[in-house]
Amino acid sequence: MKNIVDEISHCRGVDVLDMPLREARREFEIHYFSRLLKLHDNDAKAVAGAAGLSRQGTIFRKLSNLGLTPEIRRRSVPHE
Repeated sequence: MKNIVDEISHCRGVDVLDMPLREARREFEIHYFSRLLKLHDNDAKAVAGAAGLSRQGTIFRKLSNLGLTPEIRRRSVPHE
């Protein structure tokens, strides 16, 4: 498996280490959460658990801020 810095740099066409910290962090988070979404079949609750985020609202806000919301799916909760 490639180094994540190399993967991000390859996707962007620029060395991630030459980016400002804020931009590099955003690129890392997009890459990180995109991988988790793929690994967990776009299940936001499973992604939240894998990322160590305790509140479900946090994951939806994070994914929305990263522009990844069209890809997510919410687990349906049975109604009583």
